[in-house]
Amino acid sequence: MSGALQLCGIRLPTSTQLDDGLTVLNRTLASWSAERLMVPNVVDESFTLTIGTAVYTIGSGGTFDTTRPVRIVEGYVRDSANVDTPVDPSMSLDEWARIEDKATRGRPARLYYATEYPSGKIHFDLPPDAAYTFRAWSWKPLSSIASLDTTVTLPGEYEELIVLSLAVKLAPMHTVALDATVIQQAIGAHTTVRALNSGPPTPARFDVALTRALLR
Repeated sequence: MSGALQLCGIRLPTSTQLDDGLTVLNRTLASWSAERLMVPNVVDESFTLTIGTAVYTIGSGGTFDTTRPVRIVEGYVRDSANVDTPVDPSMSLDEWARIEDKATRGRPARLYYATEYPSGKIHFDLPPDAAYTFRAWSWKPLSSIASLDTTVTLPGEYEELIVLSLAVKLAPMHTVALDATVIQQAIGAHTTVRALNSGPPTPARFDVALTRALLR
């Protein structure tokens, strides 16, 4: 916090200025949480499904008691023989609602994730016919900071990003004109973090038969 305020020319911040800075910081972290490339990783978790139950809440105190995900990006179910079956997390509400028979049990293959708050809700396409293990990869919101004494656990590249971004956001509150270099450095820090969080590029896929036809 002090580093960001110093960039704004405030060497000895008051308690009010520090508290205001913490509020802005938490708003910034909440905003970044809505953008996948600002979140450092997806979280790998496992949950046990209940036979005959197709809908589960997920969040603090939910059926799946964990931090509420922003989005579920991958998943599979594992049976008692350790056979894994992928679960497609891209089902829409319309697709789920159009399932005529929601009572027949089977092995789930798709899910619709309703991003309700404070707990999300997972709707599987089939009520499970066994107590499968559901393994999910999801992106979680960045944790808010309770106080200036809170220890923040983030990759090292976030330190510069947070200080520079916070300075940019605090400057108007204190009627300060930041040096253009600070603004450019903040933009560069955002670019660096997004690039690191994007992962390896996805290889292009081609239909071999179609490609041959086009080359004839």
